[in-house]
Amino acid sequence: SILIKITEIMPKCKNADERYKVYDKLFSDASHPYGYCWEEIALELEQNITQQQFNRDLKDMIALFFKGKEFENIFSKKTRGKKAYFTYLDKTQRIDVNSKTFETISKLSHMEGLGIDNIIDDLCETAGVHRSDNSVISYASVKKLDGLDWLLPFYYCILNKQVIEIDFLREFEKEETYTIHPYHLRRYNGRWFLFGWNPEMKHIYNISFERVLDFRIKPEIVYEDAESHGIHFGGENDYYKDVVGVTKFDNEPVRKIYIRFSDKSFHYVKTKPLHPSQKIVKKNEVSIEVSPNYELDSLILSFGKNAEVIGPPEYRDHIKEIVNSLVDTYKD
Repeated sequence: SILIKITEIMPKCKNADERYKVYDKLFSDASHPYGYCWEEIALELEQNITQQQFNRDLKDMIALFFKGKEFENIFSKKTRGKKAYFTYLDKTQRIDVNSKTFETISKLSHMEGLGIDNIIDDLCETAGVHRSDNSVISYASVKKLDGLDWLLPFYYCILNKQVIEIDFLREFEKEETYTIHPYHLRRYNGRWFLFGWNPEMKHIYNISFERVLDFRIKPEIVYEDAESHGIHFGGENDYYKDVVGVTKFDNEPVRKIYIRFSDKSFHYVKTKPLHPSQKIVKKNEVSIEVSPNYELDSLILSFGKNAEVIGPPEYRDHIKEIVNSLVDTYKD
């Protein structure tokens, strides 16, 4: 069977689904009316997980199995002495933990080489699934991604159409809180991003996972589909079809940008286009139709002296200013 047997590939309770089963068993145990304290739960799990992970697991359980309910309507948390005890308010309720996540990962793992290798690894790391150590094909990547724990929770919030309130660090310094109607997850340059409608700003907003501090589901807020704002992810009308990366400026028009490459770099961009709109204009020169952003700047500059922006003049001047500032930086 293509379905991986979880018990054969990981220790007990290594993945989230197995932990949910243990929590569900303990919280519905009628012989313990007060519930179980953290130490007892950790002992039953037979693994060392942090209090933070436990709290996040409870939050994820609410998102997955108790849509529209708050913590206090599902769980009882009582303090006896210095210890907190957890249980279900209704001990007759049970959750149906289905390991579809792992079945999906198993199927995807048979499709490597189709551009989804990084996503498979991220899902495996998040869910606790271990892939084989014997690899025929490999690729260079940063194995530890900050914020990766948010991948599955955000994924399920999108599937369940749940509005969320996110605490995050803006520019990694100032803490802010935004309400987001989540629509899409995108991986770019080794980082994961959540995209959604920001009702305060009235436009699409993206947040990188490593900046997220916490989030809460807001069942009292009616979810607004992307289509209701005339936005589509994927297909011919993909919201990001005219940009490189994840940054889109509403006031930045799409332009045809011409770039000249050295012989060596030209062969590289012929086989690995800068953007789906790329066309070969003539030998060593290509054009792309995009809305300029930070990611495009970085991509072009990554070629160093082997790439030169030919036009339009305003974008050529923009890149020239960046290069001149670099020269000033390295002056003795």
